[in-house]
Amino acid sequence: MAAISNTTIQLKKSGTPGNIPATLNPGETAINYADGKLYYLNGVGGISYITNQQTFSTINVNSTLILAGSPTDILSITGSNGVTITANTTTKTINIDSSVDLTQANNALTLAQQAYNQANSAISQALAFSIALG
Repeated sequence: MAAISNTTIQLKKSGTPGNIPATLNPGETAINYADGKLYYLNGVGGISYITNQQTFSTINVNSTLILAGSPTDILSITGSNGVTITANTTTKTINIDSSVDLTQANNALTLAQQAYNQANSAISQALAFSIALG
């Protein structure tokens, strides 16, 4: 086994979220303390990073598994049509609420039920009149 030579490690740093070093030399590292990533020059000359961020490895939505295709993929959940979506980072939950006023729908249902009852009454009266006429 070959001995590893002593290398001077140079450290670059940034506190700007999303800031990635453009270049690194062998043995040189860079840390972005805003993102929690430690960058290094990998064996094929590209820049890689190590992170300690806690994330979910899978997301399940109504029995549909959603997986990231790359480490930079972002899952966005948005509300529409009166649906409001909020997230609680403490309990690690997503809350989905409807702000739609159901009063109009309930009123329409009541009117439809009344119309149905009147139609049945009219049919019953027509049948009774028809039977009476013979």
